[in-house]
Amino acid sequence: MRIFIAIKLSEELREKVAHLRKQYGDLPVRWNRPDGLHVTLVPPWEMEESELPSLIERLKALDVVSFDLFFDRLKMPIADIIKSNRESDMFWLYGPASKPFLVLKDELEHILGLEVARSEFQNHVTLARFRRKDVSSSPVKRIDEQVNWRQPVRSIVLLRSRPDPAGAIYETLAEFPLKEKTER
Repeated sequence: MRIFIAIKLSEELREKVAHLRKQYGDLPVRWNRPDGLHVTLVPPWEMEESELPSLIERLKALDVVSFDLFFDRLKMPIADIIKSNRESDMFWLYGPASKPFLVLKDELEHILGLEVARSEFQNHVTLARFRRKDVSSSPVKRIDEQVNWRQPVRSIVLLRSRPDPAGAIYETLAEFPLKEKTER
């Protein structure tokens, strides 16, 4: 099975994305399902279903304090961000990878025994995907908007990804709460 670890987008931010879908409804893009919007913390990997209980037990050891995630930009295309010349591209919501966010990523990578190059990581939500040739005839070819969106991060999820012609379907396999912030 194909799984990954993510932060699900809050209901408040999904509503803001729904407004964007209306605002940019004429764009020739395939919007991601609202219930599947997320920030990937650990990229997808394949594992046997029999290994799932052990993974869940290891992830229960996560010892990270909750924090707020910030997004400051809407961007399309993103090829210049990720240095890509593929035929397809994406419409992103993204923002800075804050220290608490990176602490969470580091802790997850430690628990899972992974080493990921930090320079390759972008804190983002993929809102839509498109083929560049389709957008070339669209009246809107570029989007680069400032936003000021915030989301409390109180838990993370282990998701299973299943391919579907209309876009991937994500199933929550487990949710792991983060520790509450304490007042000092």
